[in-house]
Amino acid sequence: SLPSLPPSVSPSVLPSLSPSVSPSVSPSVSPSVSPSMSPSGEPTSFPSMSPSSSPSIPPSSLPSVHPSDHPSSSPSIAPPCDPKDLPVTEVSASTCSAEYSITPIVVERHKKSEDCISLTFKQNLISANELEFVFIEFLDCDVASTENKRCTKKNSVTPSETIGPMSVKCIDGFALVKVYAQDENVLADSDIVSNIPRTCYAPQSENNGNRCEWEYKIPCTC
Repeated sequence: SLPSLPPSVSPSVLPSLSPSVSPSVSPSVSPSVSPSMSPSGEPTSFPSMSPSSSPSIPPSSLPSVHPSDHPSSSPSIAPPCDPKDLPVTEVSASTCSAEYSITPIVVERHKKSEDCISLTFKQNLISANELEFVFIEFLDCDVASTENKRCTKKNSVTPSETIGPMSVKCIDGFALVKVYAQDENVLADSDIVSNIPRTCYAPQSENNGNRCEWEYKIPCTC
């Protein structure tokens, strides 16, 4: 028989009627026109060209287990001290003949932000009689200058009677209060105090007798 004719020089114009049995040896030269319908099985090895349109996993609603590496931008506000944590101490021993068992200065309230203490005087100095005059000198929190002091005066102060409250300013971490008493019938002639401030307007006393003085110191921090 005669041999078959040689293969055609150029490819056929029309496509084959059926697809080839095996895939092409090499991939296509150009990418596909449209994206695939489903995502790829593995992540891409390169970052995306633009940021994602949705945020990542939202932050947790619970506090972190460990403290932050940086301090907060503003300090926390400390609560005021409890009055019982601010003891009242008599600074110097009084030479007054009258003795008391209960401190006459009571801490009522503490405002740490203003560095002030609210104090009340309670007449525990003489428990059996009233005092003719009581003078209380302190630095008022409402006074701007540290040189100006205020003196509160009260006449005929009965036992357990209170004077105040007084808003006392703290200086160098402490509040200082001076208490003066004057009474010709209760206090002895030998009870001499000559330095009652003029702002207290104390009445004249012969030889500055029948007067007593006490000074108290209260801490301004817990």
